Amino acid sequence: MNQPTRLLVVLSLLTLAGSAAAQRFRVMTANLWYSGTRGFDYVHGIYPLGQQITWPGFKGFAKQRFAFGYGVVGLQEIDRGTKRTGGLDVAADLAKALGPTWTHRFAATQESDGGHTGNAMLTNAGIAKLQYWSFAHNPEHPEDYGPRPRGAIAAKLDFAGKRLWFVTTHLEPANRFALAQVFQLLGRVKTFDPDTPVIVVGDMNILNGTGKSATEATYYAMAAAFGAAGFTDVSEKLPTRVPGAEQTIAVTDGQLDYVFLYDPHKRLELKYRASVWVMNYPNIFSDHLAVVADFEWL
Repeated sequence: MNQPTRLLVVLSLLTLAGSAAAQRFRVMTANLWYSGTRGFDYVHGIYPLGQQITWPGFKGFAKQRFAFGYGVVGLQEIDRGTKRTGGLDVAADLAKALGPTWTHRFAATQESDGGHTGNAMLTNAGIAKLQYWSFAHNPEHPEDYGPRPRGAIAAKLDFAGKRLWFVTTHLEPANRFALAQVFQLLGRVKTFDPDTPVIVVGDMNILNGTGKSATEATYYAMAAAFGAAGFTDVSEKLPTRVPGAEQTIAVTDGQLDYVFLYDPHKRLELKYRASVWVMNYPNIFSDHLAVVADFEWL
């Protein structure tokens, strides 16, 4: 084989490898309970050491799950500049830990502890479009809108030429407020190009799997709303209790964190899904389980 032919073969193999890597990607959603400060302090009663101890652990957890290929992460209860994190920009710090190809977007929803807390998106895919949403809120009428402002981050992501919309959110923890915000979110999603897949993730604060009629009714209303909009619940019936974590304060009475997929032309195939305990007891990082899902472009 002469030199030009050998070079052509190598370039072809590299192109095929890059194409294969672009075919599959991982999605994760996690509520980080005020950036990891609460879990350790809850067990040990030590403040402000909780975040200093648990945050390196979560960075290692995330790096293990996004060591290869494309990925996108939706995070809730993320801090920027708060006293409890020592002034850390948590989303930026995690993106740096994941590697030089990763970037982050942060959207504050509330002032908190000398800084801000809110939602964040991290990805190593291209960002073609970006939107920051605020849901209806009036502090003078919390009985109508809930006590805290809420919102979402929406991004049209580019996976080597293949595109989808990704939305991460954190809804108000009361059934009627959360459900009203679901309808607002789906109203925004309707403005997307209808042929493009959409993945919505986040802490919906609507419980599933409790066996209690009031909370189950709200879940079915949310599921019906997403279903009517063409979504499927990728995270349906995932375990809410992880073996070995029974004695922790993780949410064990139902599911709060979801991954919904809109894919009208069947361009994506679900390859793997799991609910994941992010730390070992007693080093608790969150009162939620992370939800992970792997997709492959068809």
